[in-house]
Amino acid sequence: MSRGASADEHSLGGMPLPVINHWQKSGLSATCERNTQMGKRSGLGYAYIKQLDSLMAIGESRHQAKQAIRETSDTKRWNVSTGKIHSHTTRRVYQQQIMAFVDWVKETHHVNDHAIVAAHADEWAPQYLQALIEKGRSPWTLQTIRSALRMVLGREVASSLKLPKRTREAITRSHLPVKQDAHFQPKNWPEHVRFAQAIGLRYAEMRDLRVGNVTITPDGTIFVHVENGKGGKSRDVTGASR
Repeated sequence: MSRGASADEHSLGGMPLPVINHWQKSGLSATCERNTQMGKRSGLGYAYIKQLDSLMAIGESRHQAKQAIRETSDTKRWNVSTGKIHSHTTRRVYQQQIMAFVDWVKETHHVNDHAIVAAHADEWAPQYLQALIEKGRSPWTLQTIRSALRMVLGREVASSLKLPKRTREAITRSHLPVKQDAHFQPKNWPEHVRFAQAIGLRYAEMRDLRVGNVTITPDGTIFVHVENGKGGKSRDVTGASR
């Protein structure tokens, strides 16, 4: 099969990239698979990766799942979790954060056993998060890390720890020019900038946008169809008139 026609590739800015499976992403592939085949007890990282595998719900609607939970719950609240992972991006981020926790557990407590960590989760998870707070991690990052840990350690873990509030003033990313944008000169792309401002898509949605997804009516109103947005969901966006 040719590179352009491979079913195991994604595109990034028009360039095909090979799909990396969960084992390759974790960096534990060869060792964990070899240990399993030889009958050795699996390590902590391997156990969490298999647990994340069991939580994958790609193609299932997270919105519908949350609605069902709210309808059957005695307590009415907006912030609910399905207990599943509905997008590959979320899986990648959660796995990265969980592997960082695994490294911390090994270094701090010298433990590589899933059962021992589970028994100490209510103590070690807050301890880990507190260390990250002291290092100055952003409130958004801390929330993501806690959500990732709750996927494998339990939904109530670290509930006693008060995380910093997320405020607009606490946002530090993208307020100033960054290295990755050094090549981009907005004054050279005025039409592209105005288009982006008019429709307000996320970065990945803009990157994957195709001409066929954009419709402009005679009065200048822009309609955009997003095929694969946040959570893998499609949506239609109405932009400002030209």
